[in-house]
Amino acid sequence: MSHPIRLSEATRLDRRVFLSGMTGALSLLGLRAADAPPSRTRPPVRDMAALEKLIASMANEGPPWLAVPPAEGRLLKLMAGAVRAHRALEIGTAHGYAAMWLAAGLEETGGRLITIEILAERVVLARRHVEAAGLNPLVTFKEGDAHKILATLDGPFDLVYLNADKDGLPDYFRQLFPNKLSSSALLVVYGAIKQREKMQSYLDMIMRREDFTTVVVSATLEDGFCLSLRRSG
Repeated sequence: MSHPIRLSEATRLDRRVFLSGMTGALSLLGLRAADAPPSRTRPPVRDMAALEKLIASMANEGPPWLAVPPAEGRLLKLMAGAVRAHRALEIGTAHGYAAMWLAAGLEETGGRLITIEILAERVVLARRHVEAAGLNPLVTFKEGDAHKILATLDGPFDLVYLNADKDGLPDYFRQLFPNKLSSSALLVVYGAIKQREKMQSYLDMIMRREDFTTVVVSATLEDGFCLSLRRSG
């Protein structure tokens, strides 16, 4: 199992750590296909061209729907499939863009997503987008403050995507760990490059933990994810 790549080390590499692809990232995290539990019977593979067309149309609707760039969205889908997640949690639904990518990945594993958003108008829009994608059976929406809602949710989750208030990340982690994370759960936090200062307390905390292996990855060389894999055993 590799050691975490610390941001202090990353600063010597133009202040960022970039991996060329998800294979390298999973290798650094120590995750192999054999480590994941056997998948359930998988449904037919979705027509991704149709989904990508719908997702692309969101960029032309006016407001900035894209919480992450398309390349990062595809990476989210890949991660959901790579860890064979069956139960996933998203904090920060926004307009449902990332939720659609995650749900598309979970569709291939037989998984389900719970997503939490504090703003009612965003929940309405996210429901519309997810329904238009035909992914609504896989997504459960929760409206309200995630810091309060987390206490009402039963775990464990195999994948948790955190894209909400950066200063709230340590509290989310405290509520999730240990009982609401599966033994090999993957924590995914967006903004690890552009918003590094805002989430520094979380990064310092998670990178010190010996029970998690952490790397920072990017699909765009602009912003990226902090990935933390819980070390089972």
